[in-house]
Amino acid sequence: MNPRLQQVVVDLLDEFPVETVVDGALAEVRAEVPAFRAVDEDRMREDVSGALALAREALQNGDDESGQERDALRTIGATRAEQGVGLDAMLTGFRIVARTVIDTILDLAREHDVDSEAALELTRAVWVHCDAAAAALSAGHRAFTEAPGEHRLGDDEAALRRLVRGSLGDEAVATACAELGLDPHDTFAVVLAGGGLTDVRRRLVASYPDPAADRVVGLATTPPLGPWGVPVGYGDRAAPADLRRSYQGAVEAWEMATAFGLAEPQHPDEVQLLRAVHALPELGDRFVERCLGHLDDVRRTTTRETLDAWFAAHGSTDAAADTLFVHRNTLRYRLRTFSEATGLALDRTEDAFVVWWALRRLDELDHAG
Repeated sequence: MNPRLQQVVVDLLDEFPVETVVDGALAEVRAEVPAFRAVDEDRMREDVSGALALAREALQNGDDESGQERDALRTIGATRAEQGVGLDAMLTGFRIVARTVIDTILDLAREHDVDSEAALELTRAVWVHCDAAAAALSAGHRAFTEAPGEHRLGDDEAALRRLVRGSLGDEAVATACAELGLDPHDTFAVVLAGGGLTDVRRRLVASYPDPAADRVVGLATTPPLGPWGVPVGYGDRAAPADLRRSYQGAVEAWEMATAFGLAEPQHPDEVQLLRAVHALPELGDRFVERCLGHLDDVRRTTTRETLDAWFAAHGSTDAAADTLFVHRNTLRYRLRTFSEATGLALDRTEDAFVVWWALRRLDELDHAG
C-alpha cells in the first residue's frame, strides 16, 4: 500500500463506526444464514467486534506482523465449527460482514472527497485483506473438523459442549435440552472430573469427554460430595441458558484440584488462595526456604507432617497430637523448635499464613512430580 493511500486508510478508519457496522451486519447474517440463528448473539457480536478491531489496526499499520489477527480468526473459525456452523455457512456470513465493511468505508471515502483512483485502490486492498481473513477462518474451521485423531462427539454430547460453553441462542438451548432430556427451567452444576472416565460419567446427568485435558465435563443436579478418586471441580448451579458461568467456575476449581492433587471436589470459592499460590511460584519458593530451608530431608518430612496436622486441627495441639499418634508435649516441643529456628510464631496470623503458603507450595511441587 503506497504511503498516500496508507494515510487515507488511517484517516478513514479513525472514523469507522464499528458498533453500527457490527449491528447491521449481524442482523443481516442471522436473517440470511439460518445456521447462525442457533448461535448466541452476544458471542457473535463479541467475536466480530474483536476481529474488526484487529483488522482495523492491521490496515492502519499496513500489516499484521505479530499474526494476532490471523490467530484470532483461526480461533473464531474453530469456534464456529464447534457451534455447528458449517464451513459454507460460515463463509457466507463472513462475506456479508465484509461487504458491509467495504460499503461503509466507501461511504466514508465519498464523504471525505477521496478521489476515485484512491477509492478503487482502497477497495482492492480491503478485499485482499478479506481474502486472507477468509483463509484464516477456513483454516481454523478445518483444524477443528478435520484434525486427525480428534474425538468425535455424538449429537447429544456436542449439544452439551456448546450448552456449557454458552454458544447457543435461546431456541437452540431449548432444542439442546430436549435432546439431552433436561428441564430448561431446572438448575444444574457443571462438573469437571479428570481421568476415570467410565466411573465418573455414571455420576452425571449428562456428560461428554474432553480428551484434550483428560477430563469429563458434565452436569449434576447437586454439588458433588466426597472424594471421586480423581480431581473434581464444580461451579454454581444455573439454568441451562446460563451454564457458561458455572462452566468457567468449574474450570478454575478443576485446575487447582489437579495442580494440588486435592481429593475432595472443589468449588471456585474454595480455591481462591490456592490460585494465588499457583500464580506466584517464586513467592512460594521463598516461603519454603524461610520455613523449611534449614532442615534436612528427614526432619523436613517430620516438620511438614506436624505443621499439616496442626493446621488441619485448626491450631489445636491436642487434636493434632492425636492425629499423629504422639504425646501432646512432643507436639508442643516440635512446634516450639520450629518457631525458635525460623522466628515464625504460629499464633501470629501473618506468620501462620506464611507457613501455610509454604506447605501448599510444597504440595503443588510434590504433585507435579
